[in-house]
Amino acid sequence: MKICLISHAYPPEKLGGAEVYAERIAAALAHKGHRVTVITQAPFRGITSLLPKKYTKNGISFYSFYPLNIFSIYQAHKKPLLAKALWRAIDLINPLPALLVQGILKKERPDIIHTQIIHGFSPLFLFRAIKKIKIPLVQTIHSYGFLCFRCDLLRPSGRVCRRLPFFCRVFARISAAAIGGIPQAVISPSKFCLLLHAEQGFFSQAKKIVLANGVALSDTLKENHNTISRREFRIIFAGRLAKNKGAQVLIGAFRKLAAPQAKLIIAGEGNWENKLRRLCQGDKRIVFTGKLSAEEMRSLYASASLTVVPSLYYEPFGNCIIESLAAGVPVIASRIGGIPELIQEGSNGYLFEPGDRPGLKKLLERIILNPQQLEALSQNAFLSSRQYDLTKHIGELEKIYAEAKNVYA
Repeated sequence: MKICLISHAYPPEKLGGAEVYAERIAAALAHKGHRVTVITQAPFRGITSLLPKKYTKNGISFYSFYPLNIFSIYQAHKKPLLAKALWRAIDLINPLPALLVQGILKKERPDIIHTQIIHGFSPLFLFRAIKKIKIPLVQTIHSYGFLCFRCDLLRPSGRVCRRLPFFCRVFARISAAAIGGIPQAVISPSKFCLLLHAEQGFFSQAKKIVLANGVALSDTLKENHNTISRREFRIIFAGRLAKNKGAQVLIGAFRKLAAPQAKLIIAGEGNWENKLRRLCQGDKRIVFTGKLSAEEMRSLYASASLTVVPSLYYEPFGNCIIESLAAGVPVIASRIGGIPELIQEGSNGYLFEPGDRPGLKKLLERIILNPQQLEALSQNAFLSSRQYDLTKHIGELEKIYAEAKNVYA
């Protein structure tokens, strides 16, 4: 099958879990013998980057170009809110990126198109362009970019939007109307994320599927993190260093711990890094690693006792959660968004209310003081990860693609 994945970003240039997922399924689909093409964005590297450039790597064909805008998608996380709003506004009214993608699709003629996050590719024009060339479309929802200019449903104050503000409601209605019934199927990694979009009138004519992201699994649980935990209790935070990810909540709770054997490792980068470092001043138990490769993250999980995911927004899923579980590392996470669908309370981890530093501190103390409980949690974490097997996930995607193809058969 000829499959085209469209993703606003792609490793080694990446922003978050959606791009990791796109890379993961592209490699797995190609390994199974499918002909995979990826269309993604490139940072601005001169005038030549404005036109699509094709190259091949690991058996996958890539097209990348810089969509004409005020800055690259890879710089967006460093920009102030007003600049981001202007970037999104230009993306709404600029049809050029969608026309370039349409030209690539006409040339490649894939059997199926699978879109991921597509900001920067003029989403309102892109769906129409795909409809014109009559290639079946599957859309995976990784964020709230169709509902919210900030993409995270957070107000500037940091509070979650329990009801969309007027401007966002208008934006969501325009988005829903533009997308219409064009995707044949819509995949969401969580029930929560799918329901939130459905409530706003999205994808009413598409087949709706909840399919958790997949992760490569090992056959056996390594015991080295349990061995390390007896002399050093390693707590991992992995993700963007941004306000909505809540690392400041974890740092606040951790600094209250009277546990000299505890160590907090913060892996990632983002515009809140300097603020977070200031919060850690004087506590030598806290270490920042910066951005790590996939291999480095696997090594980090292998040495960890516990992962904490203290998100403050409606996290659609949480790749770091299933990656942690696959390594046999239990997870303490916020009870928000799609996260509770991954955590079996008291079995593979625990949940706490978003922003509740005292509650998080108590959970950390409970596990640190009960090493036997940690070993049970680790075993259960490993066992619970079996349901996220990437091989099974790819099999489900193939079924979805085959069914979507029948629309234009």
